Amino acid sequence: MVFSTLHTLDSTRAISRLKTLGIAPNLIASSVLGILAQRLVRTVCHNCKVEYTPEARYTEIIPQEYRPQKFVKGKGCMECRNIGYRGQTGIYELFLMDDEMEEMINKESPDIEVRQRSIKKGMEVLLEDALLKVKDNITTIEEIFDTITFRQIVSQLPDLRLVKAQAK
Repeated sequence: MVFSTLHTLDSTRAISRLKTLGIAPNLIASSVLGILAQRLVRTVCHNCKVEYTPEARYTEIIPQEYRPQKFVKGKGCMECRNIGYRGQTGIYELFLMDDEMEEMINKESPDIEVRQRSIKKGMEVLLEDALLKVKDNITTIEEIFDTITFRQIVSQLPDLRLVKAQAK
């Protein structure tokens, strides 16, 4: 089993990155089991956690389903060295290979088509995991906007599962 690191914006773009490295699509399709995109976000310090109201520019873009009852942040203390954050946690997006994905890769389908099909099949996008960590008060909305590009946030908003469930 081989683990490797590639620098891409999301899990499905790793497929085209592997192609640019000279790996044939049939080898990618037959040997990759899954691709995990990850980012690290700082976690709110539990010792100095306080309720606050984030700036509207952050909250107005976030669907109601992903907003916590109360937003919290660390005000700063000796434990967190007056930063308000203590430690880190990961946010993740897992692309899993199956027969359909294998076929799409062998046919050299564009990354966006592979991504859209994976999402329809239930893949949780990076933004979703991030917003759930905000909702659970593990990290702050500001930290998410510092970690994920604004363009990526906007592009992934329609892919959020709770938003889709509410629309049905």
